[in-house]
Amino acid sequence: MENNIFGRVDSPAPIGSNPTTDLGNLIGVIIALVFTVAGIVALVYMLWGALNWITSGGDKEKLMKAQGRIRNAVIGIFVLIIVFALFGLIFQVILGGSIISVQNGAIQFKLPTLNTENDGSISCPAGCVARSGVCTCPGSLPP
Repeated sequence: MENNIFGRVDSPAPIGSNPTTDLGNLIGVIIALVFTVAGIVALVYMLWGALNWITSGGDKEKLMKAQGRIRNAVIGIFVLIIVFALFGLIFQVILGGSIISVQNGAIQFKLPTLNTENDGSISCPAGCVARSGVCTCPGSLPP
């Protein structure tokens, strides 16, 4: 196993391979991208404020602007953390499962899908498909 302090980036599933899961994959990638970009912007804004503080040269006005930038960046980071936690909590309560997971150092968003195939809760004979907790075999009448 390769240890990488920066995490790992996996390519998303190809769009069009399964219509029931593609929308969930696309939304998950967009959410992850938005959180990543927002975090980077907040950190850059904080560094900009720190640089302005260092170069203020004792000027009160420049110092106040720098402190404001740093304060706003810290507030932004806290808002990101709170939104991230609330997002996971709300979907866990509403959907009964976690959509945010950390695997091998990478944060993954897995949204629910409309997939009605076997969810592993029941075992069906070969050639049969489990739907809504019922095995359906070719040639059998639907319930």
